[in-house]
Amino acid sequence: MDVQVVVDGEGVDHHVLGPGLLAGWRRQHRFHLEHASTPAAWLTSARNSVGMSEVADRIHEWRAAEQREFTWVRPSRTVATAAAQGQEGNSANDTAPSSAVTHGPGQGRRLADQVVYALKEAMASGQFAAGERITEEPLAARLGVSRGPVRDALRMLAEEGLLELLPNKGAVIPTINATDVLETYASRASLGSVLLRRLVTLEPAALRPVSAALDQARAAVRHRDMQVMVEADTVFQDAFADAARLPRTALHFRRLNMQLRLFSSTLGLDYADASERVVRQDAAILEALRSRSGHDAVRHWRAKIEYMVRYMAAQLPQEDFDAQLWLTISGNLDGPGR
Repeated sequence: MDVQVVVDGEGVDHHVLGPGLLAGWRRQHRFHLEHASTPAAWLTSARNSVGMSEVADRIHEWRAAEQREFTWVRPSRTVATAAAQGQEGNSANDTAPSSAVTHGPGQGRRLADQVVYALKEAMASGQFAAGERITEEPLAARLGVSRGPVRDALRMLAEEGLLELLPNKGAVIPTINATDVLETYASRASLGSVLLRRLVTLEPAALRPVSAALDQARAAVRHRDMQVMVEADTVFQDAFADAARLPRTALHFRRLNMQLRLFSSTLGLDYADASERVVRQDAAILEALRSRSGHDAVRHWRAKIEYMVRYMAAQLPQEDFDAQLWLTISGNLDGPGR
């Protein structure tokens, strides 16, 4: 298979990798070298070319299940595009890609995983609208698979709350309402608090990936790249979830993040006005973790959640923010981290 190597900046490949290794790679055409001179560029390259978020999600699921083997097959970049276009039907210029997914031993589960990945990326990038139907036959034809893996993928996504199944009619992208937003944020607030309280008890070295993620978010804000800033903020949250060494809690935490990505893309949210505040709140959380103050870390985390849920709810069309419902299910996030 092809291997894509992303290195940080021009020249670092010679100093770190060495000329001998580079020469060997260049003789083997399956190695592709790409330079990323800024954190923002690296994030974009990793997300678009390597599929880092999907790899991380699969690893977390594997750890939580305590299975002996870990297997992940990355679909070609054609898959996400094909998934998004699969509802448009076939025409003379619109045929299903024959190599959109990888076939092999134990292919049923693997093909379903690839369809799940394709649909997640298509939904998160805003290629589906709320209320849009996804039907098995056109999508299966587009991806070059049978209807079985597509049916399994739709079921898996429905179990995660990302789709709504329709009896004998495929699935539909759910319509978002204020209650969905409040419920997701309240659950994420509680899980994040558990992870942060655990993290302050661990050695300082556990915070290194958290600090690196914050640096990426700051760089994105400086470059006014809001898409990368949102991705970097997600990386920051996933980093402290991973570092806490509570794999089951972290798994549920990350799944809720996919819900929020879907909300944001469906609503077309613009985080330009919120970016600097989000980064300041992330910095306050990190400083509290370094000071080993679980109370302050949770307080800053809950303040961030409070701000973000109101920011998102305010952009919902014809929906009023139900302050009483939010107070009931969130446990008063304005309070002292209770």
